[in-house]
Amino acid sequence: MALKQLPKHLVTQIDALSETVPTLTISDPVTYRKACESLALVQQMRKTIAAHYQQIKNPLNATRRTVLAMEKSDLAKIAPAETRLQTLITTYEDGPAEVEAGVITAVETPDWMYRLVTPRPVVEDLDALIAAVHRGDIPRDVLTPHLPTLTAMAKQQGDLFAVPGVRVEHDTTVVTRG
Repeated sequence: MALKQLPKHLVTQIDALSETVPTLTISDPVTYRKACESLALVQQMRKTIAAHYQQIKNPLNATRRTVLAMEKSDLAKIAPAETRLQTLITTYEDGPAEVEAGVITAVETPDWMYRLVTPRPVVEDLDALIAAVHRGDIPRDVLTPHLPTLTAMAKQQGDLFAVPGVRVEHDTTVVTRG
């Protein structure tokens, strides 16, 4: 499947902006106005480019969602059997060894099967975890701030936002209408 390329006029505009904007300076109202007009053009081009590729991405994303849903459905059908078999096998392996004629017989695991034991930490006491980090007992990487939550709080609380150890920086974006 050949992908539809950007329209030629848009590619020409991109190339022209790529050449002129790096050398652009604002020194008076005329050059300021030119920069504002260039920004409006760039932002409009960004929307046009995103819309162009969205037309390509939409059917691909729809297909991907369908495939993922089919996979999830099929895996869900076998999950109970896998869980039951895992439980049966580990229970049998961990059970008491058989004693036959005074000799203990261990379970012979097939060569093509083994146990993979993976640790999965579960935080039971967040305060104790924080205290351990504070004391330096464990690395602070275990406490990763959830930035979307902090951002939402900062937007909602505005100038009243106060979280110990957190400062608010402001990113400024000039937005054009059109």
